[in-house]
Amino acid sequence: MFEVKIDVFDLESQKSIIENAPKPKAELLIQTSVGKRNKRQSGSSYMKDQTISASVKIENDSRNIDFSEGKGTLFLIARQTRRYSDRDSDYGKVLSKQTFNISVKASEERKFEAQPIVTSYDSDRDETNIGGWAYYGYLFILQDKDGEIHSVDCSIGNLKKDVESDPTLAKKILPLTKESLVEKNLEKL
Repeated sequence: MFEVKIDVFDLESQKSIIENAPKPKAELLIQTSVGKRNKRQSGSSYMKDQTISASVKIENDSRNIDFSEGKGTLFLIARQTRRYSDRDSDYGKVLSKQTFNISVKASEERKFEAQPIVTSYDSDRDETNIGGWAYYGYLFILQDKDGEIHSVDCSIGNLKKDVESDPTLAKKILPLTKESLVEKNLEKL
């Protein structure tokens, strides 16, 4: 690669070079934490309430590149527990979709807390299971101010591998809404 001073070009070429040059990207580390608390429903030996809380910590490892005016979207996904009694019931649901406005200055970190949610499910793993929604995993999508996918953090099996190798796949998931029923790869049913 050659390095050439920009002033050797005419003004029109300089403008074009500046507009088309790759923009430096902030180096962000994303850590999503999810906590689950299960509690038996009164009067039932098998039904449980599950309270799910989540937070996202974003650390900007760049020394001089701020990340500003971005948007983070956190999906919390549940899986139908009726799958233990009915093989055709193995699908998921978007329990929560929460969006945060995100700006992280160079060499700083920020933490974002999601609103806790409560779901209920049948905890028996046999043919008597009547169903419900138990936490399955999360997907956090970080977009820059232009709407481009900057980073993805995911805990859901093969989807994690897929979106980490090609973050643009996350754009297909962004239109999902709370209560959407989904396949394991988060494709809408």
